[in-house]
Amino acid sequence: MDTLREDERETLRNFFAAYFHEDWICESESPDGIVAMYICDASPSEVIRLSQAILRLIDCGYDNEELEQTLFRKLGCCYSPSGDGKAAREWLYQVATVLSPKLN
Repeated sequence: MDTLREDERETLRNFFAAYFHEDWICESESPDGIVAMYICDASPSEVIRLSQAILRLIDCGYDNEELEQTLFRKLGCCYSPSGDGKAAREWLYQVATVLSPKLN
C-alpha cells in the first residue's frame, strides 16, 4: 500500500471497512450483494474512483496472501476471499470489473 496515494487508501478503507464490516453477512448473503449495495449508495464518480483504487491496489505487487492480509489488517475488510476458494487478486479484479463494467 506504500505506492498508493492517501486518497486511494482512504477510498479503499471507506469501502471495505464500511461495507465488509464484521456483520456484512447480515446485510447480504454474498459479497456480490454487498458490492451491489455500494453501487446503489454511491455516486457514479465514487464508484469509478473505488474501481480505480482497487486496480491500483492489485498493481502494488503483493501476492495473494499479502493482499488478503492488507484487506483485513489495513483496510478493515472482514470478508476473506480464500474462504470462498478465491484468490484475493481474482476477487479484487472481479469487484473492480463490477464497479466499472468497461473493464470487461
